Amino acid sequence: DVYIYDMDNGDYEVIEPLLIQDAIDAASAGDEINVSDGAYEIATTIDVNKGVTLQGASEAGVVLTCASGLSGSYGLKVTANSASLKDFTLDGGGVAVFGIHVQPGTSNSLLVGLTAKNCVQNGISLTGTNDDDGRNILTDLTVHDNGFLGLGIGASQNVTVSDVTSYSNAFGDIGMYIGDYQGQRNDDLIFEEPLSLSGGFGGISYTIEADDPAGFEIEAS
Repeated sequence: DVYIYDMDNGDYEVIEPLLIQDAIDAASAGDEINVSDGAYEIATTIDVNKGVTLQGASEAGVVLTCASGLSGSYGLKVTANSASLKDFTLDGGGVAVFGIHVQPGTSNSLLVGLTAKNCVQNGISLTGTNDDDGRNILTDLTVHDNGFLGLGIGASQNVTVSDVTSYSNAFGDIGMYIGDYQGQRNDDLIFEEPLSLSGGFGGISYTIEADDPAGFEIEAS
């Protein structure tokens, strides 16, 4: 295992070139994993499979870049409830399908202070989320130069999105889609200003599918 355990405060510390996944594997729900500024290569998808906080030292200074072997997969996936991702950049390297994917059945996710770029499809995606353990909050995000959407939300529920800067994504900035995923539809999606979007085709888009009520609202500050 290659990480540092801080015995003074009980947190885990990751410094270049140590492995973030090793710290997640060693941690318990509720722990914080602090990632120092540096360049980190993602050779296999990082799985946040516990309700931990992954805290970068700075959004611009902590850069996680997907290696060529990650083609067709994700840079980072959230598979546990109550996980927090804060203050780092994920570069898909032109090979990761999604930079960050919050996966089905999860809830109470917090994504704040993140940049996701250079992904084959979406910089950040949510699929099939709920609010079993709490609402999902996404704020202070920058998404750009992705092959499909900056932020994609599919069949997800109980999500608040605010303070998003999006540009140079091939299909649009924020997109909602997948009318029915294993019996779940999009519902209770709230978008709050500020939203700095590139506009044009698909600033905020919704793909209408059969028997799919549009369960979202946009709030102006």
